[in-house]
Amino acid sequence: MADANEPFLSPEQEGQIKANFQTLDEKQRRRFAASLSLALPYGGCRYLADLLGISESTITRGREELKELQEQGDPAEGQVRKTPELAGPPRNPSTLSYPRSSMSCWMNERRQIPKTLPCVGLTSRSPN
Repeated sequence: MADANEPFLSPEQEGQIKANFQTLDEKQRRRFAASLSLALPYGGCRYLADLLGISESTITRGREELKELQEQGDPAEGQVRKTPELAGPPRNPSTLSYPRSSMSCWMNERRQIPKTLPCVGLTSRSPN
């Protein structure tokens, strides 16, 4: 049996948890701490609260959120993806046609600017 004063995690594990915890937003932090507390024995919630600098009620709220998520199930459940047979042949990006932009109307096939710009009624200056 473990000593009551013995920490649940090694100092290395604590450091990794703290580093990961700092990269999360508020909701993710609650849920992360809650999931960790579920894996620890009695007293794990208080231990994590002290380790991470959050309140036990925050961890409790995270546990409630995790329970709600579990009850809701997979949000994508019930959605149907087309099977490859129904989706049709794969598209070749080189054969797709894209609409010409309004700025490309005065450019020729070689992408050179002509001396007159018919779309806007302006003339271009010669580089000489």
